Amino acid sequence: MCEKQNGCFFFSVCGDIRVTLLELKRGFHAPTLSSCEISLGSVIYAPMHFLVNTSATTAIQFPNLREIHGYMLLGYSSMHSFSSMFPRLSIIHGKDLYHGYSLIVMDNVFLEDFGLTSLINIRQGNVIIARNARLCYAESLRWNDIMEAKKTQVISRQNRDNCAFCPTCPSACWSPTQCQQRCSPNCQGNCLSETVCCPEQCVGGCHYSNITVTSSLICNACRNMRIYATGLCVEKCADNMLKAGGSLCITHQECTSFFLGTGFILDEINECVLSCPPGFTRMPRSRCIRCISSPANNYCHGACKERHIRSIGDFRSLKYCSRVHTLNIYNIETVDARK
Repeated sequence: MCEKQNGCFFFSVCGDIRVTLLELKRGFHAPTLSSCEISLGSVIYAPMHFLVNTSATTAIQFPNLREIHGYMLLGYSSMHSFSSMFPRLSIIHGKDLYHGYSLIVMDNVFLEDFGLTSLINIRQGNVIIARNARLCYAESLRWNDIMEAKKTQVISRQNRDNCAFCPTCPSACWSPTQCQQRCSPNCQGNCLSETVCCPEQCVGGCHYSNITVTSSLICNACRNMRIYATGLCVEKCADNMLKAGGSLCITHQECTSFFLGTGFILDEINECVLSCPPGFTRMPRSRCIRCISSPANNYCHGACKERHIRSIGDFRSLKYCSRVHTLNIYNIETVDARK
């Protein structure tokens, strides 16, 4: 087994992170996910503060999380700031969207500032910030520097407007003491600091592999694929490796414990998955194979009850459905041709 200091990284990877009323009633165990560095799903923090013990939810932290593949929803909380909860979050990919949004910040009654000071890239999807009665710092940011896709919107409404100021920052800030990171034009929005550009294959910035500035720069996320064991960015995975989450390359051996202790090999598409999808049967040695479809097994458990399609990305929810009982397709906006 190789260690980080010897050139191997083995990022801690998880699926969805959900802190909702349902999870809290079930007994949400924060330490299980607190080590997660890459969420291959979405992050939903909506504890319904008026129905649960506030002190129990404000103590939840994800200090290592740098990358979210889906969307992020922060709502119905009593947080004043999310700075201690997500101190290192640098990129939201928006591969899965919530009604077209990749970042949703709504109905946080005491929220005064975001505190997402490491966030420098949202790759696709819109942003909505609404009904946060005390939030000053919704419009004090250069959102154009954060949003990668050109045809996206940042909607801000019913917050505490016109109260933010940046006394120590040249132009934009997350709070009175936290400036928004600015990159040199040469870095094309991808930098460690204003004067230090990240490698071209990085997105969402970069960091040093250890505390010495003589060490190499490590991408917070990769533009294409990343080798799980080394952290190196590559254009595509080698033929003898599996894909995980559409962005990581891992070995067959690594897959079985990939998602915080579990993982299954989907041979048909050469991927590692958190669980066998509808239409597949779990087999020995952590493998998923197609089952024989029949009414007796509910068409290999591939009969999906209801699906709502509001964006192009929502079509992914139909990937393993053999039939759908109810399919609702709403108006889908034209997307950027680059996406």
